Parts: sequence; C-alpha cells; structure tokens
Amino acid sequence: MALDRSPFYEKELDFLISCSYGPGRYDSLYEEKGVDYPIGYVRWTENRNMQEFLNMVSGKKVNVKRLIDHTFPIEEAAKAYETLNSEKRPIGVLFKYKESAKKELVRKMQLKPSVIGTDKKINVALIGAGRFAQAYHLPNLKKIPYYNIKAIVTRTGSNAKTIAAEYGAEYCSTDYKEVLKDADVNLIIIATRHNLHAPIIMEAANAGKHIFVEKPIAMSYDDCKKVSDAVIAHKVNLTIGFNRRFAPLAQKAKRIVENRKNPLIITYRINSAGMKKEHWINDPAEGGGAIIGEGCHFFDFCNWIVGRDPVQIYAEMISSNDQSIVDANNVISTIRYEDGSVASIIYTTMGNGSYSKERIEIFVDGGVIAIDDFKELTVVGLDGKGEKLKRIEKGQFELINEYGKLLKGESRNIDLPSVDDGVKATLCSLKVLDALKTGKVQKWDYVFS
Repeated sequence: MALDRSPFYEKELDFLISCSYGPGRYDSLYEEKGVDYPIGYVRWTENRNMQEFLNMVSGKKVNVKRLIDHTFPIEEAAKAYETLNSEKRPIGVLFKYKESAKKELVRKMQLKPSVIGTDKKINVALIGAGRFAQAYHLPNLKKIPYYNIKAIVTRTGSNAKTIAAEYGAEYCSTDYKEVLKDADVNLIIIATRHNLHAPIIMEAANAGKHIFVEKPIAMSYDDCKKVSDAVIAHKVNLTIGFNRRFAPLAQKAKRIVENRKNPLIITYRINSAGMKKEHWINDPAEGGGAIIGEGCHFFDFCNWIVGRDPVQIYAEMISSNDQSIVDANNVISTIRYEDGSVASIIYTTMGNGSYSKERIEIFVDGGVIAIDDFKELTVVGLDGKGEKLKRIEKGQFELINEYGKLLKGESRNIDLPSVDDGVKATLCSLKVLDALKTGKVQKWDYVFS
C-alpha cells in the first residue's frame, strides 16, 4: 500500500487489517458442516462478526447510506453492472427484490420437450455430476445408443443447468427426489459423495428404478443389509462402478484363470500418491476413508478373479509420526478364500505419482499373469499371450455399455457386479477396518442376501 511509516510512528497510531471475514473462513468444518468454534476459544468468528454488524446497522449505530450510490430492481441487473463499468465507478450498488417471494422454491428446470416414446431408449437421471461423472459417465452415455440422458441433478442449480445443456438433458434439478418421482426415468446413476449412496439406493429401489451406483454401495454393516434388502424386495437391477472387471486386460486374465487346477496367489499393489489428507474421501462422515472409498474396488477385483467367497481377513497399517499421512490409508490386507486362494492388497498414499498406480500379479498352476496399470499384460507359463495397450484402459465404457445391454434384454453378462458383489466388497473394507482396530483376524460372516 506504500504507506508512510512516520505519521503512524510519531502519533503512535495502530493500523489494523481484517483477516477476510474472521476465524472460520476457508475452514470446511466451520463453513460447510457448521462445526462452530467455542466462544471461549474464538470470540469473533466470521458468523458472529456478521451478526454483530447487522445488529449495529439495525440499531442505527452504523450508517451505510453514504456507501450506497444506486439501487436497482433485480430485473434491471444488467444496468447495475453497466454502472460498475462507468467512468465514475460507484462505491456500492444494491439489488432490490420484490417482497412477495414465491412460497415454494423451484428446484427443477425444464430444458427441452420430452422425447419419451419415440426412440425407446433407457432414460437416465444422473445424481451427482462431479469430475468423475463428467469425465466418464456423461461422455460414455452420449456414445452408447441404449441411453438417453433425461435429467442432471447436482447441489447447485447453475452447475446442473450448465451440464444439462451441454449433454442435452431434458431437465435439471437440485433435488434428487424429483427424478425418483419421474415415471419416465428408467435408470438412476448415483455419483454423489459416499454417505449418500445407501439412502439414495433405497429410495430409488422403492421408486422402482434400476440403479448404477459408484462404489462403495454403503458405509456400514447395517446399511449394506438395508441396501441388499431394498434391491431384492423391489426386484430392480443394480450394478456398481467396479469398472476394473471390464478392463480389456482384466477380461483376458480372467479367461486364463477360469480353468485353473489350483488355488491362486494374488498381489495387488495400489500407489495412490495423489490422495492427500485433506481430500474429502478422508472425511469420516462423507467419505469413510480410503479403504472404504477406494479399497472396495480392489477387494471386488480379487473376489471376481478368485470366484469364491472370503473366509477370513486380516490387515496391518503403518504407524507414522508424519501428520500429513493417514495411517489407516497405508494398509496391507490379506484375504483367504474358500478354495484356499489368498490375496494380498497393498494400499499406500506414501508413494510417488510418477510411478504406476496399480500392479496385479496372479500366480497359479506354474504360471504368472501380471497387469501393469491396466495398460500392459504379461503372461508367463500359461495358455495365453501378453499384450500392451496404447493407453490405460480401466473398463468404464465397457461396464456401462454391458449394463445397457442387460437392461434392454440383449445380454446376461455374468461379470456385471450385482448388489451381492457390492455388499461383499464393502464388507471386505469394513472387516479390514475392524482388523486394524482389534489387531485380530476377522472371520467372514456374511449371511444376508
């Protein structure tokens, strides 16, 4: 600010600068989840600052009239912005809203007339249009002829409208219950944060909708049972985003081991170096931690390759003094299966992003199958050939394409993960966490289906 020090020094003046709105700013626990600071610890949080300022304005202790140059009705918003760009820029411009507001908040916006009945496609409503959904689900749905993107649901209306317009959806909403009430919606895709998966699945099943849900299917034993019961009771189809099953190299590996004579030894190493402590997946309420949020991917893959149920699970985690490391995200877990097969899953966030993220090794019948990052397949001593792809292929397109075939009655692909598979993979994650807490081997006791 190029202030002259002398007047402040000679007159012993204090010059104070406010820190944004006060303590709590940029703290997600405070701003997004409402976890307040105790008043004895922090007197003036950003919320209390604003409350007191409004009290002072209301009590005529602060006069803001001289700061207001213009007031425009909201219908003339464009003029207000033109004023801000004028040569004599105003200090403050206010918008004035009509006092008689609508009684009911509109959360749904129609974008184009319905096309139901003309092409007989599977009408899809996407709930949660974050980065992953925009990178994979929406582009894939547009490519696959079975699907019609009917609705987009996100938390913010502007985001919902923008994405819906980009992908040609018929309407958008900020309330997922709108699409559950829509009789023309056939399939619900759930790509929200993890804590919403189970409740939306249950409501969607109750509404008679088919479901595609991103992993995990739930975050607790109780919710696993409720989800399973709901899907079975209402006789809807459900599949989970366990796309690695449909990676081209994974499909080849599966075919090679299908006729094996002996148990398998599997090692699955995951180098998740980009998983920072501050990532939402580590929030116990929204994400549940990496073992639930991501681990179920790898447990499902091993369950699918072996083709048998687990019988026991054990796990160990690191013990670190580094506050940036989540110990429970750096785990070696071991699963023993009914046929004597054993899988070891190593998940770590302490590696380096320049190294491959995933490597799978399968040892069986005097041979070895290795998959590097779903880009390169190596086969040694078995009936099969290796292959190297030009890019990493993890099967996102193939999975949702096969699900479309199933819903249209054109396929009965047994590799499509069912509600039972989703529950089993989540139970593996929960058993691993139990093993970390107790230090004991966890017996497999999955009996509901």
